[in-house]
Parts: sequence; C-alpha cells; structure tokens
Amino acid sequence: CRVLAYEYSYRKSLIVNDYIHHKHDCLDSLFKGDLWIQDNETVRQFIEWMREYNEMEEEQDLIHFMGIDNQVDAMELEDVLQQIQAYMPTLELDRELFPCNVEGKKEVRYENMSKAEYKEIKYALLQLKTQVNFHGILHAGARTLSNINVAHQLVRSLQDSHEFLFLLYAEGENIRDRQLAENVQRIVQAGGGDFKVAIWAHNAHVANNPHYLPDGSPSMGWYLRDSYKQTYLSVATSFSLGQFTAVMLDSTGTETTPMTCRIQTEPPQGSLNAIFHQARFPQFLLDIRNLDPDSFLYHFFDEDRPMIGVGDLYLGSPELHFTNDRIINMAQAHDLLFYYRDTRPLL
Repeated sequence: CRVLAYEYSYRKSLIVNDYIHHKHDCLDSLFKGDLWIQDNETVRQFIEWMREYNEMEEEQDLIHFMGIDNQVDAMELEDVLQQIQAYMPTLELDRELFPCNVEGKKEVRYENMSKAEYKEIKYALLQLKTQVNFHGILHAGARTLSNINVAHQLVRSLQDSHEFLFLLYAEGENIRDRQLAENVQRIVQAGGGDFKVAIWAHNAHVANNPHYLPDGSPSMGWYLRDSYKQTYLSVATSFSLGQFTAVMLDSTGTETTPMTCRIQTEPPQGSLNAIFHQARFPQFLLDIRNLDPDSFLYHFFDEDRPMIGVGDLYLGSPELHFTNDRIINMAQAHDLLFYYRDTRPLL
C-alpha cells in the first residue's frame, strides 16, 4: 500500500505527511489538538517507520499519509486559505471574494447559514479554484508541481466540506460517507493500475452497510465494495471490557477533553460481543469469509445485531453503544475481525 487514507482532515493530514517526507523534524508537534488519539507509542512508531521507509525510496515509490474526511475544513476557512498560500507563496488570494468567515469579515456558522450565504461562499470557492488552477499553470515547474497539487486538493476539500456542512445543518442530508468514498476513489485513480490504499476509519465507516445513516443512506464501505467488489477488504475491531481513552459529550453537547473510561459489565445477550466474550481465546482474528454458511455461527452473524466498536467518542455507558450505527449484519458488513476481550489505554 502506497497511501494510508485516514478519517481525518486533508489539511491537517499534511502535517503528518510532511513529517514522513522529511519536510520537518519535530514529531512532538504533530500530536497537538485533534491528533490526541494518535499520541501513543504504537502510532508514533508507525509514523517513524513510514518516515524511515521513505528515506530509501525514489519519488514514485514514496508512501503517503492522506486525510479523506471533509467534516471540518470549511469551518476553518481562513486557516485553509493561509495553508493554500503556504503551498503557493506567489499566489495573491483575493479575500474580498468571500462574504464572511475570513479575516476582517463577519462569522457565519453553518447552523444558521442561509441559502443565499451558502451560494455566495460556493461561488467564491469556485473562483478560488479557477485562480489556483490558473496560477498553477503559470508556475508548473518540476520543483513546484507537488505543492500545486496540494493546493488544488485543499480547494477541493473546502468545496466538498462546504457542501457537506450546509446540507447536514440546513437540510438534514448527510453526504459524509459518500465523500469519504469519493476521496478514496480519487487516490486509487491517481495511483493507477494495481495501486493499493490502506484505509483507517471507524468500524461503521468501513463496513459494507447499505443502510448506515438515519436517512437510510449507505456507509463509505458500501460505496467502495460497490466499486471494487471483493478487492475491497473490510476489517473491523471490537472489544468488550477494560479501560480506554475517549472524549464524551457534556450537558451542552460539547466534546470534553480526553479522559480515561472503563467498561466493567459483560456484554448483553444477543449482541455480537456476547458470543465473542465466550470464546476460548481472549483475543483473536476471525476470517468471516471462510465461515461455513451452514454453521450456527454464520447464521448468528447473518442477522442485524449490536456490536461495540472502537472510536474516539464514548456515550457514557456500553448500552448506548449497542444502538443505531452499531447494529450491523456482521456476515455482510465485514471480512475480518480483530477482537480483544480486555483493553487498556496506550501510553
């Protein structure tokens, strides 16, 4: 695999990508703010391995760390514009194109954005794309080509994020998983041939689930399975007991700082975790593809059942995690499962 496609903002993934490409040397600076969940010895070792691997490779064989999630980019419009200019230093951005959410202008949140404001920002982003494209053509030297490509992708991320956020807040339509899949497909297409990508995301996103979201729309994994058939491999992770580090929601619905949580009660009967919990081994890898379709275990999996997965948001009790998108048909949703009976936070 030449790319690790991460459930993370493209803009913020560039910090890690630049590190593994030896464009800066401070690993500690990577793990600030949103990257707290990766701030542990195991992920650090992995990122260091990626950096060391790239030392020995030619340009065409380098590996990359790329964010595929458009969830927040448009909320940070000014920061993204500054980053575009960092990759295109000679570009003079015209901030007057934007009616709001840039330095010196009013702030408009997506929760309250009107259709007219949405269209104004959408048109400004289209003009920004034209400006970046034209500037890229004028300065398409060999040394600057990679920077131009990054600037183009930053603009695309802004456009997609703007559409996602407005549709989510104004019309209740969630296109996040469709966009996640489209970003993966662009990476694969750009690689050409037998180019392989590893995807790191929440169980519910990678699952082949045709009815993931409350409106009945599918998960990222469903789009990818539809496109790549059996060459798309969905790997789930689950556990039942133990401690873990997570954020929660406070009484106002705002995310807390990361804290240590603990699950001590055994999983409820009828859940997938209940049968995992009874296995002889406390941790195992299950190849669901090779289960006997006439076996009891396969029939148990081939029904909609709750399963607690691994993520960064904890709802406060395990029962709340056996609902909504955690209810899946394991036989259809995943190909492999890593299971751990007990867990502890990584340091």
